Amino acid sequence: MSLAPGIAFVRAERPQDADALRADIVGFAGIFERGPLLVASRIEDLGEFRATFGDLVPIAGATEDQRTREPQLRAHRGFALTPLAVHGFFQNGGGTCILFRLASPKMRASSAYVRDFATGATIGLGASSAGSWSEGLELQIPIVVRKRAAIAKFPFEAPGFSAGDLVRVFGKDGSLAFGRLVPAEAGGLELSPSAATKELRTIESIDPTVHVTLRDARGGVTERFRNLSLLPEGPRAIWRFFAAKEPLGPSLQPEVPPAWLPLDDALALALRLQAPGESALLRSEAPRAWPSGASTVLERPWAAREGRLPEGADGAMVRIVLRGGDDGTGAIDRAAFEAAMAVLASHPAPSIVSIPELMLPFSAQLDPCGELPTDIPIEKPPAAPPPPCAEPSPPPAPPSGSKPRPGVEGEIDNRMPDFAASVPRLQEELLSALGATQEGRERIALIDPLPSLSTRGAIARAHELGTSGNEQPGGSLGAMFYPWVHAIRARSDAGETVFLPACGHIAGIMARTTRERGPSARFANERLEGVAASERALSEQERADLNDGQVSAVASFAGRGVLVYGARSLFAGIGPQKYVPAARVVAFVRRMLRVTGETLVFEPNDPFLWIHVRITLEASLHELFLQGAFAGATPNTSYAVRCDETTNPPDSVALGRVIAEVDIAPSVPLEFLTIRVGFSRDGSEVLDLTGPRRPEVA
Repeated sequence: MSLAPGIAFVRAERPQDADALRADIVGFAGIFERGPLLVASRIEDLGEFRATFGDLVPIAGATEDQRTREPQLRAHRGFALTPLAVHGFFQNGGGTCILFRLASPKMRASSAYVRDFATGATIGLGASSAGSWSEGLELQIPIVVRKRAAIAKFPFEAPGFSAGDLVRVFGKDGSLAFGRLVPAEAGGLELSPSAATKELRTIESIDPTVHVTLRDARGGVTERFRNLSLLPEGPRAIWRFFAAKEPLGPSLQPEVPPAWLPLDDALALALRLQAPGESALLRSEAPRAWPSGASTVLERPWAAREGRLPEGADGAMVRIVLRGGDDGTGAIDRAAFEAAMAVLASHPAPSIVSIPELMLPFSAQLDPCGELPTDIPIEKPPAAPPPPCAEPSPPPAPPSGSKPRPGVEGEIDNRMPDFAASVPRLQEELLSALGATQEGRERIALIDPLPSLSTRGAIARAHELGTSGNEQPGGSLGAMFYPWVHAIRARSDAGETVFLPACGHIAGIMARTTRERGPSARFANERLEGVAASERALSEQERADLNDGQVSAVASFAGRGVLVYGARSLFAGIGPQKYVPAARVVAFVRRMLRVTGETLVFEPNDPFLWIHVRITLEASLHELFLQGAFAGATPNTSYAVRCDETTNPPDSVALGRVIAEVDIAPSVPLEFLTIRVGFSRDGSEVLDLTGPRRPEVA
């Protein structure tokens, strides 16, 4: 069949299988404005991120308990850290990422319970995901009257009205009812379901085909849907159209922390409604079975709720407003992070993981008056007492919807969560979670230091993490970047800055360089885009101390901006894995071996299979060699693969196993350059360039 010239829209499926040997995918976990809870979601670019997970999330500030225990914390209205970090990730060249939205037992999705126009059944409506973002979400349904007549009672007869019509009936006492006309036994037409409307005044035949509009709480038009039907048997029945598709797919089946069970009904509803649907904003839970006839009594899934006619039901525009959404940030606890770690450690895609939100309880530690340094000295000046702050500015207005809502007790919970005491242990659990799974050992975690931490404190913390992991001892699975940075806030016309860890920006650089040059790509000495300054200026001696302590520096240089100026992992032993590029090469080789093995299972275990294994592994290792991942000048001095009768004795073959031994020599980045200078009567002269010096003797 030939096609006329024009534009053809073809849905392109994402190449999921190609993720198996990708090393540029980053996994984040944190607080987001909207989006599915407790599941991993794949995001490809900044536009898709904003469409799925929304904008910045305001956090009210330190709790009273935090201010009591930590006097240096200054109550402020800041933002959740992960949306800012993800923006920095894309700003610095990041592409595909896996996002996990943290939840809490107090999260709620905005909801409403309305009476179906045609049947009188209670219909449950809810936002597509939990959070206060949907507070005030409004569904607008225009009412078009086809025919109007004055009647005194049922049954009745009037020209233009027939069985099956959707009608609206007004009573003289101001009562209102919707329903459908059905034949009466004594002749004429009556209303089904029957209403208690007495002393009838007017009956109107309603057009069942409607064009509906969804408006967000800010009043902007967000979605429009045409040709929906108010009749349950219609091909585009409105409540079936907005219904959440069931069952939930494996990627959207949330793993609820056992500590939260049994689930609150409101959170269970929010999790159930986050299944895919035609709308990005609204979901409906309609009766389980729609009738073929108007007189059939429907099953009501909302047994404890009684639907009511929405605002505007007596006019030309019906408005259904959703209420009750809550962020529940103040109740985010340790169980939420443990659920995130389990998902990020077992998900097949990420090669880098980051959880910036672990630092949220400490993000209120701002510089006095929030000032940024105007110049970046090479050496750090002696510490001076903080300047007196100017007259404090009036407290910011509370976020929209944070005031008490009709029918809902209390306020929207967007408080600062209080899990600060658990942060050290959670960082250790993140490394342990990675080391406990095969997939987890194929990635590296970006660990954030506390804000306002001294260099000695950062080094001490890195030593604790590097020796607390599972295997070897696990430090190669993590890297710490110090200190925090002042980044230009996303979507800020005035160039306002925010104080946050540098992990998101650095993850973007690592993802970009990995796409360009492979997992061994050098990302140090790269500029952090969108960063105005680092939290503190580091002297050369401080950078040296951090390097020796396995902490990577984030340093400011005049004329160059803020650079990631280190590439050390937390691995405290001797070997190439103390460098992030080499550790990532080892992790990538692990992934490559696993993926290769998965493609060869169930093959006959004979010498032909051993040759196949050896050729496949050597081809993948040769590609890494061409990317500069190995220290040798030739393939023979860079890697070796053995898979023959010596590695596969008869006893091993009888057990159905194939054993291949792989030796690699990861390259080590150049960190120190020694230049010999000789002095003569005519001046100085460079005698020779001796090359990199051994870091351990620097």
